[in-house]
Amino acid sequence: MKTITPSSSDYPELLKHISDPPSQFWCEGDLQVTSLPCVAVVGARQCTPYGEKSAFDLSKSLAQAGVVVVSGLALGIDTAAHKGALSGGGKTIAVLGCGIDIPYPSENISLKENISQNGVVISEYAPGTRATAWSFPKRNRIISGLSLGVVVVEAGLKSGSLITANLALQQGRDVFAVPGNISSPLSAGTHRLIQNGAKLVSCVADILEEFKLGVKTSFKEIKENISDAEKKLLHLLSNGPRHMDELLESTGSPMDEMSSLLIEMELNGKIRSLPGSRFEKNNEVVN
Repeated sequence: MKTITPSSSDYPELLKHISDPPSQFWCEGDLQVTSLPCVAVVGARQCTPYGEKSAFDLSKSLAQAGVVVVSGLALGIDTAAHKGALSGGGKTIAVLGCGIDIPYPSENISLKENISQNGVVISEYAPGTRATAWSFPKRNRIISGLSLGVVVVEAGLKSGSLITANLALQQGRDVFAVPGNISSPLSAGTHRLIQNGAKLVSCVADILEEFKLGVKTSFKEIKENISDAEKKLLHLLSNGPRHMDELLESTGSPMDEMSSLLIEMELNGKIRSLPGSRFEKNNEVVN
């Protein structure tokens, strides 16, 4: 464990320039990863399977593109983001809302250790400090402060992730949001962000192009990872764009399942959405 102050040579440069940088913090791992391009991926603790997969896949792709994924080690979206980055062979940063020696959440003890070996764990709270309700919103400024931008995957209207997004805007960072099911309360916050000007994320390229970073993952990987449900939908789209109603009638799928599948496939670059609730196959990716 190492103590860092603003006078330390390895104090993160981006963090120095926020309005209230931490006067000191403790870290375990390689703090030099903060000098690489960093993007935060945050969201709800009680997330949906769609949100969890979206966070994992986006973070994995970011890591494969050489981007360091920053998150808060909380359960749900944060956990998926860290795991996705590690799965992509990349680096990740965990910013804690408690002392660095506190095993919180207990479910992520092994993940925390993995992060310290493949990135860095950071906390401005002194060792031994327990987590409190107010310590998490306060630490969020560090998550956004370390990052070029913040991606919100799932969030309710009163989510702490929206606090991170607002802090990011105050710090001059870019804010991104992943669209979700319109009937899900966990999509209300991300949709509000999009309505207020956040960039909609349908694939990792939407994030990378904002910072002029290249996508290193190949389309071959996407083509090889197609479920049976996706194959059926792609077959229906093989002769051209189809309306949502046609897809529902042809598959017999419930509206919520079809909506989640379409959003997930668009997020992975397999299809494109068109005006008027129509969708088409992305032939550049899936042939």
